[in-house]
Formats: sequence, structure tokens, C-alpha cells
Amino acid sequence: MILNKKTYIAFLDIDGVLTENFEMKEGNFEYGRQVPFKLEAKENIHYLQYYTNCKFVITSTWRITLTKNELEIAFKERGLNIKIHDVTPILNCERGQEIDVWLQCNECDDYIIIDDHVKDIRDWCKNIIEVNPNEGFSESNLNLGMKYLEK
Repeated sequence: MILNKKTYIAFLDIDGVLTENFEMKEGNFEYGRQVPFKLEAKENIHYLQYYTNCKFVITSTWRITLTKNELEIAFKERGLNIKIHDVTPILNCERGQEIDVWLQCNECDDYIIIDDHVKDIRDWCKNIIEVNPNEGFSESNLNLGMKYLEK
């Protein structure tokens, strides 16, 4: 069943969700920008978009140094062909607050948050999918996301 009559947003982190957790590489921030995306994570993101028609809003720190167009290019170079709808504002506060501000300024029927570090999100938002950074966005994460959006 394709859920496409409502506007769904998927707030998407990158490191630890699509790539290896860059913190595991002695905190080399640029490392994460050079590695390919995990195959299963890409397949699951494509599946999520196809069946929910969700729009992706990037919450990752990658949005600080890359424009939306550059993010789309980086995604395509790694085999993830999704349109990026937007990025959350950079407010120098907790990620959950940035997501909350985005939600207050934009319309959507429902949303999910896909992230591997959710400590700074839990107090602000619902429908959080906590990704194991060693596995990436897994089938069980996908099933939870579909469940949240099928309500």
C-alpha cells in the first residue's frame, strides 16, 4: 500500500545512519564524508520513500558545509537517489529543538526522525527511530518508520 495522500517528512541524519559512525574512526569528521553509504541503508531509504512518498529533511551536520544541491549530489554519487526537500535550521542548540522549529514553520501531516544519536531529540519530538550506528538504517528501522507513518 502506497501512502501518498498526506505529507510525510523523514528527518534524516547521515553519519551512523547511512555511513559508518565516523566517531569510531578517532573522530575524523571528514572520514564520514568519504565513505560510501551502506547498501542495506540505501535500499531501506529508497523503500521508505517509495511506499510513503515521504519528503526528506536533512538534520545531519553535513548540512552545515554542504548546500541542499551539494547534498543531493553527494547522495547520488553514493547511489542514493532521493530528492532532499529541505534542511533543518542551524540554531546552535539541541537537534530536537532544530527539528521542532522546522515543524513549527512548515506543514506536514506526520513525521519520523531517523538518527543514531537521539539523546538531544527525545525531549522535543516523537516518532524517533534510533539507528544502531554499526548497522545503519536497517529493515527493523524501516518497519518502525512505516508503522509510525501508517497510523
